[in-house]
Amino acid sequence: KETDASSRSIIQQFLVDGDPDVDAIYRLVFPESDVTFTQRKKPVILDRNTWSPFNSQNTLFFKEAFPLMYLPHFVSFRMTDIWRSFVAQCALWTRNEYLSFHPSTAIQIRNIHNLMDDFEQEIPGYMNNRKIAELLYEKLMNERDENMINTAYGLWSSLIEKKILSEKEKPLIDQWFQNIGDYS
Repeated sequence: KETDASSRSIIQQFLVDGDPDVDAIYRLVFPESDVTFTQRKKPVILDRNTWSPFNSQNTLFFKEAFPLMYLPHFVSFRMTDIWRSFVAQCALWTRNEYLSFHPSTAIQIRNIHNLMDDFEQEIPGYMNNRKIAELLYEKLMNERDENMINTAYGLWSSLIEKKILSEKEKPLIDQWFQNIGDYS
């Protein structure tokens, strides 16, 4: 939905012109694509229960959202920020806060990639993204906690319990949330 700056958006994804971070399928279908986003005056803020992946590039996390910056280590590199984005969005909803998308503020000239390797690394997302969203939303509906750290920790833990993430992720998640809890 379109809204004014008074809305609560503690994670803000600014778009990137040129050769932005998109999935391999897009690049395979549109190999010579040069993207220029239309400049908008107002951000696009997604309603609760509206899922959209966002990445790490050109993204602003306000202090309240710092607990949501955890990136999983034992998943494909192409999925780390995507799966983080799902956990972050779900955690934002518990506090009536949102993710927003803003006009581009950068131009990227991408380094060379093997698109088939990128595609192969994205397959876990194609196979699991819907399941992840459903699991996270179910967890959110069953355990409401307005504490961002508790919520995010619980969401990540549920992905381990459901075998989406490896058990090897648990000590890293534990350490992240212990340290971020000391910070806040």
